[in-house]
Amino acid sequence: MPNFDNSFDAQMLLASDRNYDPSQKQCPVVLIVDTSYSMNDMMDELNAGVRELKETIMNDSVAPMRVNLAIVEMGNAHATLTQEFTTVPSWNVKEYTAGGVTPMGEAVDLAMEHITNAKAMYREEGTSFYRPWLIVFSDGIPTDSEGYFDTHWEDFAYKLKTATDEKHLICFTFYIGKNTSSDAKEMAGIKKAKEVLYTMASEIKGTKYSFQLSDGSEQLKKIFQWLSTSVCTIVNENDNLPAPPASQIPTSIFD
Repeated sequence: MPNFDNSFDAQMLLASDRNYDPSQKQCPVVLIVDTSYSMNDMMDELNAGVRELKETIMNDSVAPMRVNLAIVEMGNAHATLTQEFTTVPSWNVKEYTAGGVTPMGEAVDLAMEHITNAKAMYREEGTSFYRPWLIVFSDGIPTDSEGYFDTHWEDFAYKLKTATDEKHLICFTFYIGKNTSSDAKEMAGIKKAKEVLYTMASEIKGTKYSFQLSDGSEQLKKIFQWLSTSVCTIVNENDNLPAPPASQIPTSIFD
C-alpha cells in the first residue's frame, strides 16, 4: 500500500510555511522522480537538475511566492513523499541516490493524494490556484515491490486520464532511459516503458504530453530548465509556454 502517513501533515506544513501567502494564486507542482537502481548513472544529472530548478525559480520576481513544490521518490521497495508541498524559498534540496525498484503505481497514488489535500487546503482558505502539474520522470517499466512488472499499470494510468478529463491536473511524462538496444528482450522493455508513460500523460486539445529524451549527457538537466521556465511563465500570467526540449513519444513504436 502507498505510504500516505504524512499527507495530512504536509498540508499543515504548507499552511505554516512562513513564505506561504494564501492571498497569492498558487501553482502546485509535484515531481515523481525515478530513483531505482537502473538510474544510478543518471543521479548526478538528476541532482544537478533539481538544484537548478530551485535556483531558476528563485531568480524570478513572482514565482518563489506562488510555486508550491512536492517530490515523490520511486525507488527501493516503496514510493516515498520526500518533499511535502512547500514554497520554493523554504525548499531544502536533498541529494538523491539510486536503489531498488520502480513502484510507479504507488507513486502516482501518493502524488494524487497529496494534490487532493493541497487543493482542499486552498479552497478552505479561499486561495485561488492554477491547475496542478504532475511531472513523471522514469527510465523503465513500473514494478511491484518485488521488482516484477506491474501488470496493473493501466489502473493508475486510467486514474490520471480521468483526473485530466475532469481538469484536476495536467500530467507530463518523460522517458529518460536508453532508446535503442540490440537485445530483443531489452528493446521490448524499452517499448513497454514508453507505452506506459505515453498512456499516463495528459492529452489536451489533441496534444499528448509524453516525451522521450535523446541519448547523451545533460538531456535530463534541460528538462529541469524547461520546467522551471514553464512554471515561471505560468505564474507570471503568460500563456506562451516554451516547448519541452524533447521529442514526443511516437505511437508507431507500439505497433
